Amino acid sequence: MKYVIAIIQSHTLETVREALAKHGIDSLTVVEARRYGAHEEHLEFYRGAEYDVGFMPKTKIEFAVSSELAKQAVTTLRDAAHTGEIGDGRIFVLNLDHSVQIRSGKVDTEASAL
Repeated sequence: MKYVIAIIQSHTLETVREALAKHGIDSLTVVEARRYGAHEEHLEFYRGAEYDVGFMPKTKIEFAVSSELAKQAVTTLRDAAHTGEIGDGRIFVLNLDHSVQIRSGKVDTEASAL
């Protein structure tokens, strides 16, 4: 199993969700996030004054997927989130040994994943 974490521009979330759903990935965790790092200056205005904002609003998506579907999921996510602009985001793929459902205690491993 693979655990996919993506940091994307917030306005691409619905496009990404729809694209992943077409490939059978319909269970996601989505969190509003703020990113700081190598990106262009971001200016905002408040009461007529201009402020340099170091943290950029982003959306973090997380989901588990079988190893067989991981490459397709990452490609689909990248294509859906791509705008060609600075700050499109990043995708991380981690190995996942197993997961345990809290309510039932069911253990999902690679053999029984998605």
